[in-house]
Amino acid sequence: MADQLKGDERKQSGFLFLGNQLWLDFLNTKIKRGGEWVDLLSDFANLIRWLEEARVLDGLHAQEALCRWPDPSERETIVGRARSFREALRPAVESVTQAEAVSGEVVEAINDVLRHHCRRLELAFDGDKLVSRYVGEVTEPLHLLAPMAESAAQALSGDDTTLTRKCENPACVLHFHDTTKNHTRRWCSMETCGNRMKAAAHYRRVRAEGNEQGEMMSQAGAEIRLNAKLV
Repeated sequence: MADQLKGDERKQSGFLFLGNQLWLDFLNTKIKRGGEWVDLLSDFANLIRWLEEARVLDGLHAQEALCRWPDPSERETIVGRARSFREALRPAVESVTQAEAVSGEVVEAINDVLRHHCRRLELAFDGDKLVSRYVGEVTEPLHLLAPMAESAAQALSGDDTTLTRKCENPACVLHFHDTTKNHTRRWCSMETCGNRMKAAAHYRRVRAEGNEQGEMMSQAGAEIRLNAKLV
């Protein structure tokens, strides 16, 4: 099958699971690269692949979803619905990070998807490790989106919304929930934005020190020339 989810494809998918909450990881499927917006949910296969990597679907249910909706036009409609719901959630994270109230429109968008929640959370073994996963038959497109709606509902009604933050890199659009011990996380990832911003700060500091030394040398040179004229 052309849509088969292979291990190598999963490793190279490029999805970012940095948010620590499912709804934030869902929002983070729309990113910026080189100043341009990039939608990682480019088609139905990528949507299902993301749901599998996010542990919303296991491998079996991911394949069932691919087989259930083989029609290209129907797949396009489903992806469009997923993108629309993602963008409906975006004002919520913007409100939370700015300590503002979430709008009624966002609440209704979340509840609309929750009305189609058909699955339950189950504890299962993944090798020798316990993991939680959703189980239940996915028979309509909105069933695919319900876990993200549930995640958003739980997060927005919780007591620690102040820990939901945007990466401090101005060029980055990713959000995360800060679970560090001292709640001092600033970047979506230390390996990417953190290192870039630290390198940029170091460059500015070195440049400022160089300019200061240049001004001091220029001033010293002027004093030497002035003293030479007075001799």
